[in-house]
Amino acid sequence: MIALDNGDKVRGDAAAADIVDYTLHGLVGTTITQLADGQLPGAIGDLYTAGEAGIAVTSIILVNTDVIARVVNLYLTPSGGTERRLIPKDMSLGAGHALITDGIRVSVYDASGNLLTVAVAAAHKDTHDPIDGSDKLDTAAPVKVGAANAIGSSHSFARADHVHEREHARYTNSEAVAAVKADAGLPVVTITFIIDGGGSVITTGEKGHLRIPFACTINRVTMLADQSGSIVVDIWKDTYANFPPTNADSITAAAPPTISGAQKSEDSTLSGWTTAISAGDILAFNVDSCTTIERVTISLKVTKT
Repeated sequence: MIALDNGDKVRGDAAAADIVDYTLHGLVGTTITQLADGQLPGAIGDLYTAGEAGIAVTSIILVNTDVIARVVNLYLTPSGGTERRLIPKDMSLGAGHALITDGIRVSVYDASGNLLTVAVAAAHKDTHDPIDGSDKLDTAAPVKVGAANAIGSSHSFARADHVHEREHARYTNSEAVAAVKADAGLPVVTITFIIDGGGSVITTGEKGHLRIPFACTINRVTMLADQSGSIVVDIWKDTYANFPPTNADSITAAAPPTISGAQKSEDSTLSGWTTAISAGDILAFNVDSCTTIERVTISLKVTKT
């Protein structure tokens, strides 16, 4: 029960005015009395004020008459002290539900008069142990990691230490190579060749060779120089058996990689180029002309085929 001194107040509010009924019952001396009744205001207001010492509130009843849940609050305001809550802050009371409190406990009943209870769950994880629990969780052997996504149908849980077998771990070397070749999503790569004049303007002539270990198609050529100038570099291609390539083996037609009065250039049109490279082909880089530039990087963006 809630003991009241002279001037102490029971106060309350609801999310909407004149929706939630309230009644207060208690003892005045030794007489059981209905202390107050009405409907909760929309803003905090007085429900009952004790006119003498020794008043005991034995129950406060709230009934939500609305068709939707409403938030309610109850407070005890001593005449010479600080206002305190009697129920949890902004407690939600369902449509047609009733709340009864004696100041110690709170009970809530649904619209059919059934008592609503909250159960506190005890520690029970061990009962679900998949090995020796009394209420074991279903677990199953891990499946292999497949090559494609698929929605599972099992209702089992996975244990924390389960291990999936990698499907590709069973590939033979030849199978692995075949899988790589068949992968259309392989990233593009860059073939790079650097020509350095050693502190002087690059001279004309053949500057070196690269053997390409994979089949590919050229998509773009990029030239980056150390300074602004002009340079033309032809690219020749031939098989390892026919090494070295010659000018007759040019793959750039009438559009060799060129920087003209600039420090960089890029060409993805590759007009007239022979863009296909076979695995093992040799590329030669020949400077046709150069002014000012002392160092240049030639990058071929290619896609493996």
